[in-house]
Amino acid sequence: MNKIAFFFATLATALLLAACSGPQPAVSKKEHPFYDNSVVIFARPESFSIANLLRQLPGVQVSESLNNTTVFVRGGQPLFVLDGMRIGRSFNEINELINVRDVTAIELLRDPTDTMIYGPGTQFGVIIIHTTPLEWFENQ
Repeated sequence: MNKIAFFFATLATALLLAACSGPQPAVSKKEHPFYDNSVVIFARPESFSIANLLRQLPGVQVSESLNNTTVFVRGGQPLFVLDGMRIGRSFNEINELINVRDVTAIELLRDPTDTMIYGPGTQFGVIIIHTTPLEWFENQ
């Protein structure tokens, strides 16, 4: 008798779960150029250095000396990506390549599922620097 009652209780639970997991209504989601799990900061016109912008990202440590600036995320140097192009780990190269006034947003990827599309060596994260004006920024 207990086996039959257990069977019907399991069957009722399965039917209830199936009824609740029907098609969900469509949610209007604005498409944006950023990853879902990323941290994004928008550059302001009064920003005077990329290092100061990076300091605003949670978990990013910037150490500056006279001739060298090093960026650390999770105890190591992250990969820098400039407008979708993999640049490398040296912050000084990035600093020489772009002007801070051209930066529109900086995005930090820490999730391994998001960073793996940029290839090996992304265990410390990826910092994406957006310099081109995007239509998503203009519509906000």
